[in-house]
Amino acid sequence: MGIKNKDGETPGQILGWGPPWDSAEEEEEDEASREREWRQKLQGELEDEWQEVAGRLEDDASYETQEPESFSAWSDRLAQEHAQKCQQQHKAKGAFQPLRTKGSSLSWQRQEEEQRLFRERARAKEQELRESRARRAQERAPEAHRDPEPRTQHSKGAGRSGLWCFSDVPWPCPGGGDPEAMAAALVARGPPLEEQGALRRYLRVQQVCWHPDRFLQRFRSQIETWELGRVMGAVTALSQALNRHAEALK
Repeated sequence: MGIKNKDGETPGQILGWGPPWDSAEEEEEDEASREREWRQKLQGELEDEWQEVAGRLEDDASYETQEPESFSAWSDRLAQEHAQKCQQQHKAKGAFQPLRTKGSSLSWQRQEEEQRLFRERARAKEQELRESRARRAQERAPEAHRDPEPRTQHSKGAGRSGLWCFSDVPWPCPGGGDPEAMAAALVARGPPLEEQGALRRYLRVQQVCWHPDRFLQRFRSQIETWELGRVMGAVTALSQALNRHAEALK
């Protein structure tokens, strides 16, 4: 019913059913005006909301776009961080350096003290051995004056045979004696305690030289039969003392 003819009239207007032409146009204009007002109002609301959101984003620094780091800035930053790390490590190392120096100094002093005590014990053993031999010589002297005949016969027998008695064996200390003292004398003749490697090699040579089997193999034919048991007992004790010294160095 709202379709217009060439004259601009609708069927309702011709039949007198609809509103007049002017009122229909006014109604359309009012509706279009209300539509425009609604759209303008809606657009205004949207613009206000957008401005509010955009303002918050502008105030937030986290939304700011950061510029990419250049290669020169990156290399400078790494160099600076490396220098700071090295400086911190150097400071930490310097803080512990006095402790290590103090500990090494104490260790060196302890080694010096042990060496001094060892040398003193070795000298004391040597002195004790010399005094013991002197006492035995003094004790045997009166017996030789009282009964010279057996000693003369024994000396002649030893001279004829040419074999070793106990005192003829080339002991580390003249005449033999305490195995510990003889072992200490051998150690004292070797390299100083500071040279641990050289001292161990020297002791290995002495262990081989004074090993009972090796000694018996080399010198059995040169020792008097009646002295063999005593000699081998002293050699065994000396070998054991050398083994203890070698174990102490490990």
